[in-house]
Amino acid sequence: MPPTRAIYSYLKTQAHASTPLERVALLYDGAIRFLDQARAAIERRDIPARRNALHHALAIISELQ
Repeated sequence: MPPTRAIYSYLKTQAHASTPLERVALLYDGAIRFLDQARAAIERRDIPARRNALHHALAIISELQ
């Protein structure tokens, strides 16, 4: 089930209301979540889902750098 606008709104509010350290933790959580999704997609042999999840994980890692 794809995330709804309400979820995106909540996450955006959470990110803006957090301290810099909490934002880093949120980014790490997101990267781990996307890597888990990529692993599951690899096991299912779902190439588009794997590519999408890895793209998001790498974007987060790049932002952390």
